Amino acid sequence: MIDHRIDAGTGVPLADDLARLCQVSRRHFFRLFRQTSGLSPASYVAMRRVERSKLMLREDGAVIKRIAHDCGFKTAPAFSAAFRRLTGMSPRAFQMRTRR
Repeated sequence: MIDHRIDAGTGVPLADDLARLCQVSRRHFFRLFRQTSGLSPASYVAMRRVERSKLMLREDGAVIKRIAHDCGFKTAPAFSAAFRRLTGMSPRAFQMRTRR
């Protein structure tokens, strides 16, 4: 359910929304999420969005600005910063590297 909500591309889901989706309190959600995934909900959401963007970057004719929007980032620079933080390279560098 959480992955589906994150991948829906309707913006970044808030922890309260995810807790409600799972029908648990916010505090219990955080505790359970950390226990099962080893990550905070925010880190997990960022990771899922960047993983989704990697798939899109591999497609011919992919436009970074469009991918940023489709993956729920407010701006292309915010997307680039998150992508670089999690992968160590820019979206453009990743795109060039995977298209060879």
